[in-house]
Amino acid sequence: SIDDKVQLKSAAAGGTEFYRFHTGSLNPVTITGQGKEWTATWDHATMSFFSDIPILVEQMPWRDEVLDSKMHQVLTIRVLDESVGLRLQSTLNVP
Repeated sequence: SIDDKVQLKSAAAGGTEFYRFHTGSLNPVTITGQGKEWTATWDHATMSFFSDIPILVEQMPWRDEVLDSKMHQVLTIRVLDESVGLRLQSTLNVP
């Protein structure tokens, strides 16, 4: 688990991306949750997110520099409302 806190000098607009996690997965990620609690599952991995404010977890394709320009899925973490920061606990479980 990783506990992280971001504190900004001035507020960021709602929809601002605070974190990006590269899954390395060529397959789509299954994302469930809402508000402050989310789970993302891909291949044989599960990543859970707990935040102190409402967030939005989404995925997008990303060009992979290591795998000779193949695309992999990236998870983005955005704040829903204007915010001067957030605290995020992320836990990655790979059996």
